[in-house]
Formats: sequence, structure tokens, C-alpha cells
Amino acid sequence: MLNDDSLLNIYLEHARHCAHQPHVSLECVSHLWQVAHRERWEVLKVYLWDAIPRNVLRQADQWALNMALLPHLVWPHEPYGHESHPSPNLPGADLRFAQLPYADFGMSRLERVNLSGAVLKGAYLFWAKLRGANLSRADLSCTELRMAELNGADLTEANLSRASLGGTHLDGAVLKGANLTGAYVGGVVFNQTDLTNANLSSAHLVGANFEGAQLDGIQLTETLYDPDTLWPEGFDPDAHGAIRSTGNEPWGDPGADRC
Repeated sequence: MLNDDSLLNIYLEHARHCAHQPHVSLECVSHLWQVAHRERWEVLKVYLWDAIPRNVLRQADQWALNMALLPHLVWPHEPYGHESHPSPNLPGADLRFAQLPYADFGMSRLERVNLSGAVLKGAYLFWAKLRGANLSRADLSCTELRMAELNGADLTEANLSRASLGGTHLDGAVLKGANLTGAYVGGVVFNQTDLTNANLSSAHLVGANFEGAQLDGIQLTETLYDPDTLWPEGFDPDAHGAIRSTGNEPWGDPGADRC
């Protein structure tokens, strides 16, 4: 069985590893800081105080507070239904890697929120205000994002497979390498939107406007579009694997029943 000194040495080694990472993990710092206070290990507190920048320590405290408050702020919703609850407002919050499947953020104010790497599978984000949000590498599969404001948001390598994005605002958003397979993007205007290397295979593009989008490397295998779908001048969707509608395909929003 480890004595207190041995355990302290393990945590000190963990702190050294944490402090020397290229990007210091707020979760790591927060955990170590809480342990140091709980165990009254002054040596560990002094090391963290000296080795970790003050702004990172403050961010770690805020991160821990946000994570502690989340269960009280975010309502889960049923994947096949929705009940009205007060909308949580967390503009600018740091929620990196948060586990929020099926959370209810409908009509919430989440401008500039950091949800990079977060799990939001099946979440309800109808009309949510996510301008400038960081959703890079987040799991947004099967989410309800209709009418959401994602102008200027970072969705690099995000998983948006089978998500509902009808009428979503994506002006200036970055979706490099994003996965939108099977997603519904009807009526979306991709104005100054970066879709480089994005995968929209099997997506529904009825009425979408890609005229102002960056489409280098985009994948459109078996993607359905119609005469109202607009493309950049000279872009041939059929050459990228897309299929022009015959008018007999089901164009409805796939919704949660497909997930």
C-alpha cells in the first residue's frame, strides 16, 4: 500500500508531465489543484503555482466550475421527443471534452463557447446561438441544429453525420474535414464557408446554396441535390459523385428517427 509520500511523488510526477505539455490540459490542472487542496499538499500547490501560468490556473478553476454546474444547467431530452425547459446560457464557457449526449440547448446563448472534442450526440440545439463557437472535433452526430446560428464557428473535423441543419446559419464557418454523411442541409446558405475535404456523402442538399463556399476535396458520393441547389461557377457535382434528384426521392428531414 502506498504511503502519503509515495502518493505525493506520483502526483508531483503527474504535475510535471502536465506542465510540460505543448497545450496544458485544464482538466489535468484542475484535478491536480483540487487534490493538492484536499490533501493539503503544500509542495504540490507550490509546484503548480510556479509551473503553471496564472491565466491557465484561473481557466482551470472556471473549467471545474462549469463542469460542476453543467448537470444543473443542461436538461437531457428524449431522442424521439422534446419537452420545453429553461434554456441554459453559457456564452464564452470552456466546456472542452464535456460529455453532453442528448442535452437540451434549444435557443440557448452559447456564443464563443469552447466545446472542442465534446460529445453532443443527439443534442437539441434548435435556434441555439453559437456564433464564433469552437466545436472542432466535437461529436454532433444526430443533433437537431435547425436554425442554429453558427456564423464564424470552428467545426473542423466535427462529426455532423445524420444531423439536421435545415436553415442553419453558417456564414464564415470552418468545416474542414467535417463529417456530414447522411446529414440534412436543406436551404442552408454556405456563404464564405470552408468545406475543404468535408464529407457530405449521402447528404440531402435540397435548396442549399454553395456558391460562396470553398469546396476543395469535398466528397459528395450518392449525395442528392435538386435544381434549386446552387454551386460555384464551374463546379460539377456529378463529377464528385452527387446524384441529381428525379423528383421521386424522399426529401424530408431525416430527424432523430434515423439515429
